[in-house]
Amino acid sequence: MASLRTTSVILAAAGVMALAGCGGDDKKDEGDELGGGSASLQPPETPKPEDCAGDALKTGERADNLAPKPGTYTYDQKGTRSESGSGSGTALPKTAELRVTPTIKVGNLVCFRSQTAYSPKEADTTTFVIRGGDVYVTSLDSFVAGQTAQFRPNPPIRGVDGSGAEQWTGSFGGPTQGTYEGTLLPRQSFSFEGKSTKSPGVKLHFAFKGELSGESTQETYVSLDDGTLFRQKVDQTRNLGASSVKLKYDWKLKSFSGD
Repeated sequence: MASLRTTSVILAAAGVMALAGCGGDDKKDEGDELGGGSASLQPPETPKPEDCAGDALKTGERADNLAPKPGTYTYDQKGTRSESGSGSGTALPKTAELRVTPTIKVGNLVCFRSQTAYSPKEADTTTFVIRGGDVYVTSLDSFVAGQTAQFRPNPPIRGVDGSGAEQWTGSFGGPTQGTYEGTLLPRQSFSFEGKSTKSPGVKLHFAFKGELSGESTQETYVSLDDGTLFRQKVDQTRNLGASSVKLKYDWKLKSFSGD
């Protein structure tokens, strides 16, 4: 049961953790580092060993084979983006991309990045570490209109608990405090590239407060065979100073291109 649930949510954390990457201040803290910079959106780079929290997460247990194939996943996207005080929402592009890097190994840890592009002006790049049957988030960069906000949780956040429970909760502290809870969902049928499969889903809810704040609820369905993300539904609010941005979308897998 542990592998079933863990595989289902390994990419789900990317959308959820996007909340933590939203902010406009260039602030840093020993336990929760937030920095910023202005640049165009760049493809995700394969993480380096120092990005993978090898000291904090060191283990003698071998990592489960949970990483998705590297490459670009394209999704049909239906959704809206709205800002507080702006009236009705604006439709998101009809397609969205998820880019996944190759993995690296740091001891028994397996580390990779994924980049979720909601639109040409908004994207989130997350670094994941697989530790046994658990999945941790060690960093997230949130790109909004040319600005990149960086979130570095210390210690890393256990986004997925591979103990086998069908429900799980957790929290983390620091300048940004957060709580999360997850529930395993029944399998659904999906067809892609001529193959049909039934995949389980996970419903995750995250909430943050402190220097950064927001919340997200999402449902994600991923292949147990190769980590392919078939579908994701997200309802997310990000608070940026006095303003808030709401993203609501439904993804369905359209195509995949390997590197």
